[in-house]
Order: sequence, then structure tokens, then C-alpha cells
Amino acid sequence: MSTRLSSSTGLQTDRLTVGYSGRRVIGGVSVDVPPGSTLAIIGRSGVGKSTLIGALAGLIEPVSGTVSVAGEPLTGPDRRIGVVMQTYGLFPWFTARRNVELGLGIRDRQRGSRARASRRETASAALARVGLAGLEDAYPRRLSGGEQQRIALARALVLDPTVLLLDEPFSSLDALTREGLQDLLRELLDATLVSTVIVTHSIEEAVYLGHTVGALCGEPAELHLTAGLACAASQPADRSRDDLRTDPAYLEACARVRRWFRERVDA
Repeated sequence: MSTRLSSSTGLQTDRLTVGYSGRRVIGGVSVDVPPGSTLAIIGRSGVGKSTLIGALAGLIEPVSGTVSVAGEPLTGPDRRIGVVMQTYGLFPWFTARRNVELGLGIRDRQRGSRARASRRETASAALARVGLAGLEDAYPRRLSGGEQQRIALARALVLDPTVLLLDEPFSSLDALTREGLQDLLRELLDATLVSTVIVTHSIEEAVYLGHTVGALCGEPAELHLTAGLACAASQPADRSRDDLRTDPAYLEACARVRRWFRERVDA
């Protein structure tokens, strides 16, 4: 199914089809996510949300179709994609700073650079940006789930990605920690021109974080996009987050997406 947000220089797919063991999981998805825009995708468990994220990240080879960034293939030399997973993906034997440094080290080796001191400074600044100043030398086991996910977010953002992919990043956290990290993510994204895709089981989270909400439905799964729905991410950046969460317009948007989603799941 072809569903386009707009023509853009951001993340683009063209008839992307993904499968394994002879079974198609994702069928013919074409979508554009412009710079500075967030696409939030909902879908039932097992429909293929994580498979789609893997294909967008270049971790899963598509059966057919393409994924590109600014018109260039994912294998291009300037490929900068940040990925945040539900399970954090931190190395327990590395400190918070060292975990954030990992991507910087790979990048510097590709460039022939050995500027370790510069990497430390950059990683420390990224941790401060997500509210972890002073915890640079802490090991993951000593940190809460929310703090570990902040490290994962810092690690994804430290390379100044052009595309950010998040696979249910907050689903294992308590409600208040989850809301706090949603707020942090929105603040960080408001200051960038990154093309963002987040998959989530939460309709409220999708409406809060997405400029556009999509749903994966069917077998193989196709991507359907809402049309004419003003999500919370489109509201002014300086508006109180608490005001947004209790705004009747936001609550009505959640209700509309819930009805829209059920119609497609039950179709």
C-alpha cells in the first residue's frame, strides 16, 4: 500500500516488502517522513512493527523495494541512523559515558581518527542533554530503567542522526517515568530536523509524540496513515505538557485514532 506524508529529503521507502522463511511480513510500504517530522506507528503484537524498524535501520534485508535517506541508499557513506530499543541495549560492563562513546568510536575509526578525549567530552555533553550530568561513570546496573533509557537515547542522538528509529522505547517503564521521557524526547526533537519513526502499543503515546499516526494492519501488514488529524506534536513547543495531556482536543484525538484503528483491525 502506498501512503505518503509528503515529498521530502528525509526518510523514504518505496514499496518496501519484508519477510522471512518464505512469509511476507511487511507488504509494499511507501512512505516519506520529512526532516523535523515524527511518524508514530501503532499495531497489534506480532503484526511486524519491529520488523519494519529493523528494515528501516538497515538491519533486515528487504525482499523488494527500497529504503533511502535524502534520496541516498542506507549503505551511503553519510548514513546516520540512531536506533533506540525497548531493552536499552547497554553493555553492563561499560559506564554510562562509555556506552554513549561506542558509536563515536566506530565513526572515528572509519574516519581514521583517534581523538578519545574529544569523544569523552561529546559523550558527557550528550548525557547532560538527557539529564544525566554527574552519572557519567555509573554502570547500568546501578541506574533505574528510566536512567538506562536516557543513556540509550543519548547514544542514539550523539551522532547527530538524520533518522531516529524507536522501537517501543518506553513500554517497560512506570507511567510517570514514561511521561517524563516522552516530554524529554519531544523537547529534543523540537530542536532538531531529524526524521523520526516510533512504534508503540500506546495510542496516547502515538498521538502525543507523532505529527502523523500510522497503523500496521493485515497480513502481510500494510501501513495506513491518519488524515486530517492534528496530533499533539503539532502544537507550539512552549506549551505546557500537562496542559496538552489534559486538553480536550488531545483526548478527542486519542479517541478518534482509537476508533480509526479499530475499524482497520476489524476490517
